[in-house]
Amino acid sequence: MASRSGTYFVNTAVSSEEIGRALIAKFGAILTDIESAYLNPENTQRFSHGGPLRRPSATNFFNGGTKKHSVIYEVKFQDIVEHNVSILRLQIESFTTAMQTQFVHSLYTVIGESCDSIGNVVNAEVEGSTLKALEAVWEKLEIQVAADGTPKLPEMHCGSEAYEKFKEAIDGMSPEDEARMERVKARKIAEGREREVLRQARFIGYGIKT
Repeated sequence: MASRSGTYFVNTAVSSEEIGRALIAKFGAILTDIESAYLNPENTQRFSHGGPLRRPSATNFFNGGTKKHSVIYEVKFQDIVEHNVSILRLQIESFTTAMQTQFVHSLYTVIGESCDSIGNVVNAEVEGSTLKALEAVWEKLEIQVAADGTPKLPEMHCGSEAYEKFKEAIDGMSPEDEARMERVKARKIAEGREREVLRQARFIGYGIKT
């Protein structure tokens, strides 16, 4: 089944069961795309199944539980009578928007509650300035490092107002501020590499090719 805006189902879908399977596959692909836009593959399955969003070796963690996302559709009888297939495109667009909104809300709610529960929070007012708050954020970070020693630098997600404040602070940094921030960054990366070396040391024959 196709429209000018794109193909949604294969033309061989002639029964209601086949159309249902095609819908489920389409919705599943949409959910996968939404998740991958905000979570890396290492965290996606754990988060999707309601498990604790933490490293297995961590002793303190926040269990966010399981979240339910749902969407309700209403289709006019007249659209069915007239075989108006454009409603499929509209419903898929509506599904995508609703699921993305709910997923993002759940994700950041769990992260926020998790950080609050262990005190892993930075307050710009307490720190005295946006720049000092940014430095405090770096101090709280634990940089992940790949097995080959490559650091996985974090991403910063924030609202438009916070973004403008951080951008203004970064653009206005003095050479001394930049040097100090780079020293903090280099130290945190070095600490991450040390942790990775210790992690690999726990496994006999780690990295040995056979």
